[in-house]
Amino acid sequence: MRIFTRVGTAIAAAALALFWLAAVASAAEDQASWPSRPITIYVPYTPGGIASNFVRLQADLLEPILGQPVLIENLPGGGGLIAAEKVARADPDGYTWMSMQSGLVTITPFVNKGFNPAEELKLVATSRTQPMLIVVRQDSPYKSIADIVADAKARPGEVSFGSLGLYSLHHIIGESLGDAAGVKLLHVPYTGSAQYMVDLLAGRVDFVISTAASMAGYAGQLRALGSAQNAKSTLAADIPTSVDYDMPQIDYPSWVGVSAPKNTPQAITDKMDAALAKVDADPKFREQMVKFESEPFYHSAKEFEPQLKEHARKVGALLSKLNLGLN
Repeated sequence: MRIFTRVGTAIAAAALALFWLAAVASAAEDQASWPSRPITIYVPYTPGGIASNFVRLQADLLEPILGQPVLIENLPGGGGLIAAEKVARADPDGYTWMSMQSGLVTITPFVNKGFNPAEELKLVATSRTQPMLIVVRQDSPYKSIADIVADAKARPGEVSFGSLGLYSLHHIIGESLGDAAGVKLLHVPYTGSAQYMVDLLAGRVDFVISTAASMAGYAGQLRALGSAQNAKSTLAADIPTSVDYDMPQIDYPSWVGVSAPKNTPQAITDKMDAALAKVDADPKFREQMVKFESEPFYHSAKEFEPQLKEHARKVGALLSKLNLGLN
């Protein structure tokens, strides 16, 4: 009886080993043949805007490289969290991706206890950037960042700035400006740039944090006093950087990239990284960036990781200092 038991155990172990080897071989084959069917990129914004149009362009150029259709699904809401949570729960098989914006990685982990996109999603590469600008109306008495600071010192807590909501990158930049200058500013959150532009032009807020794209419909009515980054942007070549106005700590480039569920095999994310790099090098892609008021900002996750960690550290330190974080 013992002999039969040992034989049965050996047979079961061999069968299990064969099953495991078959599973490993199947997984390797799936990774080698990826993609063998359409892939989907979720966009956390409504259709028709610059963010959606950019991903559509990216998808059109990815299709011939990957040899499969690239579908776009818009899933707005929750500052990007609704789309992020859906993608994080998807099978990590390389067929579900997300257009990831910087705030979800650098800000959300400090202000949302229930879900951390930085841990649940795997950044593959960044794709584009838009300089964040400190903007006033054309007839504003402010001619420089120094003028805003001087007024804020004279009227503590009264000089107001508009943002795209609590804990948005716009909000963080405004708070960083106040912290760097040692002044208290009044934050006024909005749900869209069109709303805060109306109030800026009406004089209900003193300045706003915005992108060049959001300013595009207001030619001759607005002025950018400075950018919220140290590096000079080709889209804002004549606008002072944070280094120029002696506040280098206000360095918050806004970027958009592509992410996947965290357990997506490295072999697959490497293939997507290589495909995205080819898109970035395409002259048609670079020409369209100008229309999107964006510039290419291609970095693989591996090379961008040090910057990413530094940006997140700065945001966490600022929120903690100002007692604005939730966790």
